[in-house]
Amino acid sequence: MEQGAAAARTLLLGGAAPVFDEVPSFWSDVHGVRIRSVGLPGLGDTVKVHECDRDARRLEVSYHRDARRLEVSYHRAGRLIGALTIGRSSRLAAYRRTLAEYTS
Repeated sequence: MEQGAAAARTLLLGGAAPVFDEVPSFWSDVHGVRIRSVGLPGLGDTVKVHECDRDARRLEVSYHRDARRLEVSYHRAGRLIGALTIGRSSRLAAYRRTLAEYTS
C-alpha cells in the first residue's frame, strides 16, 4: 500500500513529492499459494535457496507443488537486496527489517 500511495503523491505533486524510501514489496495468491517478495531481487548477482524442510534437512531448489514452501534470498556484492517466499509469509519480516536498516 505504501507504494501505491507514493505513486499517487508523485502523480499529483511531481518533483515536490517526498522521496519513496520504503522497502518495495509485492504479494500474490496463485492457486492457493501465497507468494511474497521484498527488496529488489532483480538486481541480485547471487541467489540463495534456503532449506524448505528443516526437520527432514531437505533442500528444494525448485518449487514443488506438494511442499508449497520455498524461501529465496537475493544478494549483490555479498549484501542482501531482496527476498522471495512461497508459503512462508512469516519469514519475510526479518528480511524486510534488514533491508529497512540499510536505508535508514
